[in-house]
Amino acid sequence: MLLLAAALFFSVTFPGGAAVQVPLSDPGPEDLFTEAQPTVSLNRSRSAAVVRRCVFGPVNADWCDLMLVRANGEVQTLWRPRGIPGQVWTVDGRYVVAWNDASLRLWNLRGQVRGVMPDLPLTSGQRMFGRDIRKVWFHSRAQMH
Repeated sequence: MLLLAAALFFSVTFPGGAAVQVPLSDPGPEDLFTEAQPTVSLNRSRSAAVVRRCVFGPVNADWCDLMLVRANGEVQTLWRPRGIPGQVWTVDGRYVVAWNDASLRLWNLRGQVRGVMPDLPLTSGQRMFGRDIRKVWFHSRAQMH
């Protein structure tokens, strides 16, 4: 028996006309409520974007993929949290911050995790972070020699 996986793609167009095809995972036939259109947020210099694609289903738990897409064609999955994460680029466009109820994460333009507030066990109804975060402040640490 030969099984073929469905290839799903989403196109992200950068200024200057460069288009990058982003592969999307197929949630399967049981997930009936797939978000119709992924969301895209470009950084300030428009050299990178974050694509958020969420799946809502009666069978599988809700989840989202956050993918870092670079204008040179590189695509990297950053995170697959449960539920719907919030996400924002820093003002300088060098980092993307994403959070869900119990975790806060920071990535640089190479997709490297630069900071994580680890997931903490929460009881039912508890939330550490809300989806309405408007600002996050980062302070640099002095390096000791």
